[in-house]
Amino acid sequence: MSEIIQASETKLGQDHSSVFSKYTARNWARQYGRWAIENLETPMLNAVTEDEKRFAKELLQWVALACMVCGVVWFAFITYHLGLCVTSFIPLSFSVLVAPFYIYNRLYDNDHYLLAKVQSMAIIFVPWGIQLSLGSYASGMAVLWGILGPLCGMFFLTKRMAIRLLIIYLVNAFVAICADIQLTNDAERATEAFVSNFYAMNIALPSIVVFAALYFTFSKLANQRMKVNHLLKETESKNKNLIDSITYTEYLQKAVLPRFKKFQDRHPKSFLYFKPKDIVSGDFFWKKTVGERVYFAVCDSTGHGVPGSMVSLICSRALETAIDSFNLTDPGVILAKTRELVIESFGHSDRPISDGMDIGLCCLDKDMILYAGARHSLYLVRANDTTVLEIKGARQSVGYSLTNNQFTTHVFRRRTGDRIYMTTDGILDQFGGDEDKKFKATGFKKLILKANEMEMAKQKEMFALTMQHWIQNNDQIDDICVFGLEL
Repeated sequence: MSEIIQASETKLGQDHSSVFSKYTARNWARQYGRWAIENLETPMLNAVTEDEKRFAKELLQWVALACMVCGVVWFAFITYHLGLCVTSFIPLSFSVLVAPFYIYNRLYDNDHYLLAKVQSMAIIFVPWGIQLSLGSYASGMAVLWGILGPLCGMFFLTKRMAIRLLIIYLVNAFVAICADIQLTNDAERATEAFVSNFYAMNIALPSIVVFAALYFTFSKLANQRMKVNHLLKETESKNKNLIDSITYTEYLQKAVLPRFKKFQDRHPKSFLYFKPKDIVSGDFFWKKTVGERVYFAVCDSTGHGVPGSMVSLICSRALETAIDSFNLTDPGVILAKTRELVIESFGHSDRPISDGMDIGLCCLDKDMILYAGARHSLYLVRANDTTVLEIKGARQSVGYSLTNNQFTTHVFRRRTGDRIYMTTDGILDQFGGDEDKKFKATGFKKLILKANEMEMAKQKEMFALTMQHWIQNNDQIDDICVFGLEL
């Protein structure tokens, strides 16, 4: 529909009235007509789930029972005033006709279509029979409450069947009222009291049926609402416990992982823009000082949330062990040993676990910069330069994989004023912008050049505002971790 209206609006500039009438109105009518035809076979109570089917069946049985009781009351009322006659047996025939289908549906049949069809037809024809037997005056226009038949069909049968029932009802009402047919002499025994009470009965009994249906419906809704409220409270309680557990996991993760604040105290011209997707994160910053060498890394563990946080603890511990227990100093060798330790940590599983991390590991050693990466790049902006150098890491994660590429250590001479940037793929793969595309490494390099004009202390805020503007109404797809350092 929106496409049709949009196409019409485009052409209105050429011919305002003719285009609108030709395209918009005609196509709208076609769309509405197609929708109406497609939904003719769908009842209003379109039961899909088992609970909905059970509700529709019980409501129909409730209405059927109320109508059968009304049939017996009609029989007793007419018999009391007119004695046993043809007219008195007409309402009783409804109860006799519907009762077998009601019992069968209640005991055996899960499909309520047959009961609904018989009941709808009976509701139409029984009042019509009373009307024809007594005539319009004496009957109190009983045929009017036969409208319950099409309504019953609309709720429990298809809309197409409900239309057919409505047509039958209207034809019957026209014949009974306008033709004023009287097939029996039972009306001759009708007194004024009978006629006045009959009018009251025509109002009271259909109202009782409608009230019974509404009572059943609202009582079911009330019970359902109580169940929903109970489930909601139970869900809220479980959700609170879950959030409490995740929050405590965050506390443990922060207690185990190195804090960036200590790194920043030693290197004040640095920043860490960290934006987890969930409460806990698979991305983390890692640092370690060994003598004059300073190691720092931006890491992206497999997954995010609680699973990612658990993997981050394993990977962080493996980095520590590779340096402390094996006395390794070269970043590439450290990553290779870390990979072995991570695979060994998951070795107790019955099947191979490919979890691990992508990482950019950098080492500052006197006047040198050493870097090795696992699917992560180092972005270097030399002092007094406007070019962003991207030093790509190995196409190999720190963890189990079918490939076995080597981790290469890249060495650069350190210069005062050099700026180093590292990031996880959360910012590179984030969709956004006017064209809803990924940010990519190209966008990240442009952002570095833009940020290079600012002091490091202000760059974190610029990265945050840029990503906020980029994401807009999209969902954040992954954890984001960006690190910057000026030497």
